[in-house]
Amino acid sequence: MDIGSSRTKWWGADRHIVIYYTNAARNELYFVTSVPEPAEWVTRESWSAKGDVKELRKAYEGFHPDVRAVLEACPDCHKWAISNANHCRAGAKGESCCWATPAIR
Repeated sequence: MDIGSSRTKWWGADRHIVIYYTNAARNELYFVTSVPEPAEWVTRESWSAKGDVKELRKAYEGFHPDVRAVLEACPDCHKWAISNANHCRAGAKGESCCWATPAIR
């Protein structure tokens, strides 16, 4: 699948997905998504909790065919909450120290 020279971003009204290659051979992709959840949705704090890939695919049903193709090829996924909690160490700097949505540029 060709996603462009380095990465591709798609936005919806309330969600987005960023897809990019992870190696020079361009034979492996990584993607990150942002999908709203109901206010009552609760998750444990974890970077390794498994998500439901069928639920993920359903969340992007109306998106571009390339997005749907990537999600169809995905065997499983992880799911975690983006919260307002501040988990930075005292004096830590940079985006990687806190939970936050990825910078979209």
